[in-house]
Amino acid sequence: MNQVTVEGDDLPRPVFEFAEASFPPYVTDMLLANFKKPTVIQSISWPIALSGRDMVSIAKTGSGKTLAFILPAIVHTAGQSPRGHQKSPSVLVLLPTRELAQQVDEVAKLYCKVMNLSVTCLFGGAP
Repeated sequence: MNQVTVEGDDLPRPVFEFAEASFPPYVTDMLLANFKKPTVIQSISWPIALSGRDMVSIAKTGSGKTLAFILPAIVHTAGQSPRGHQKSPSVLVLLPTRELAQQVDEVAKLYCKVMNLSVTCLFGGAP
């Protein structure tokens, strides 16, 4: 069973369907094409992240953590005013291993592509 602890004041309620997450329709369509419903970590994390709150989410491998943190960041970035020709990052994700960085990069690129955003994966130790 899922063991969940949520702490904080005035937290938004979890989402139980993708349509409740307030993502753009094309993002919801992409999610529905690949998944039936949000995972527990996504259900809890998306509303908190989208409300601009700081959070720490901890979950096991395969629980949907990547979309739990990267999708709100991508959607927020896509909703910002264009920054002209400024070529600086809007989102920075730090990960402990090259393999994990590459996995997150693959997922981020899928969703960034439909929002006309770019993704760059940097890591050390490559042959």
